Amino acid sequence: MGQLRWTYLDDGGTHYNVGLFHGERSGHVMLYVNSSIVLIDFSILDTKKYSLYIGEELCDVILEKKNGNFAYGLIPDLKADTVLNRLRKKRRLSDNIKTLTFGFFLISLIVSLSACMINTVS
Repeated sequence: MGQLRWTYLDDGGTHYNVGLFHGERSGHVMLYVNSSIVLIDFSILDTKKYSLYIGEELCDVILEKKNGNFAYGLIPDLKADTVLNRLRKKRRLSDNIKTLTFGFFLISLIVSLSACMINTVS
């Protein structure tokens, strides 16, 4: 039986215990977050992906069949249109604007100082 457990830590510092049980012969799948069962599916004998929210983060649980065996993954979906991903995009844009503003200020300062030094030497 495939049995995995992940600890997911969200941006606010909250810990989530995510567990997966996958029967090798039956293919039955059970997924839980903390102590609550969030998904039960039957006869999963090939690759499958489930999406679920863990706190405010949309995550994909992937069951991938490779060479007759299953590999499992828990991956945050950073591309989906969710509230958290929109906030991240705004934060990145704000950070980029701040970086460009600081860079422009720094270059302006260097050019000004260089011009003052040239005028002082002349």
